[in-house]
Amino acid sequence: MVARNYGFDLSQGLTPNAYFYYLGTFSIPLFFMMNGYFLLNKPQLDYGYVGKKIISMLVIVSFWTLLYWLVKWGGGSEVHNPLRNMLAALVQRGYFFQFWFFGSLMIIYVMLPPLHRWFQSYRLLLSSSLGFLLIGTLIQALNVVLPSSLVPLQGQVIQTFRLWTWLAYYLLGGLLGRSEFLQAIGGWVKSFAGLVGLGLLVLPVILFTICREVFHLPYAEYFYDSLLIKILVVPIFIIFMRLELPDRYRPIITLTSSLTTGIFILHVHLINLLSRFWDLTQFPNSLLAIPVVFLVSGLLSFLIAHLPFCKRLITF
Repeated sequence: MVARNYGFDLSQGLTPNAYFYYLGTFSIPLFFMMNGYFLLNKPQLDYGYVGKKIISMLVIVSFWTLLYWLVKWGGGSEVHNPLRNMLAALVQRGYFFQFWFFGSLMIIYVMLPPLHRWFQSYRLLLSSSLGFLLIGTLIQALNVVLPSSLVPLQGQVIQTFRLWTWLAYYLLGGLLGRSEFLQAIGGWVKSFAGLVGLGLLVLPVILFTICREVFHLPYAEYFYDSLLIKILVVPIFIIFMRLELPDRYRPIITLTSSLTTGIFILHVHLINLLSRFWDLTQFPNSLLAIPVVFLVSGLLSFLIAHLPFCKRLITF
């Protein structure tokens, strides 16, 4: 697996690099919530639609892993079976380890048509969402009391298969598309807006401390089950969905949204490439790298999307 470049060391204390890294913990939960928000609230959803989406994801994974295989093979490096590389990527192994996200999403998509039918019932959707959220919260609580050799518990399961976590956020996204739920929590979000802002400011400090003192690992992935993340991600999602921008900005938002998958695929490798020429462990280099990587990833994704027959390589 390609080493994930964090740009900080737990032993050095809370650096700006660490602060911004843990502030980004919300990104993966928001991915799953957004997908659940739109698909669980579609009027109709069948296996024809799901099958097309799964095929599109497999096309993306196959192309990028095969491209890397060809580059390695052409350079005379030792290579494995390309099919093995593709399957490895879906379980967070190999060069494109970030494709675990597609692996998880495909598992959820296989279950999606019956989930869509069952969760037409608001009560069933609400109780199931709370159930999965509770499971993850209990697992996270156990990390505090179990022996260090077992902590974090989530590390015993490949990220692709942590379905209690991904279904919790997926169903929560579907729940946030229901007017009954929004009416029930709308007042709470407004009343505690200040506390939410404060929570965002102090959260990276809390996560860093837990990583250093409890997990002894830097990975933000072990906080997706955290109750703090679950509490804060709801108002963040609501604010984002209710955000009203002038019409002149809408084309920019639409374009950026269409390039999200491409940015997700490319950003890890651009960070690794950039770190060879630029010390990302130093501030403000790490802060400047954020817009640079985002813009370059976006530009490359835009160019790929406008090549003949290539749009499917970065969208699903």
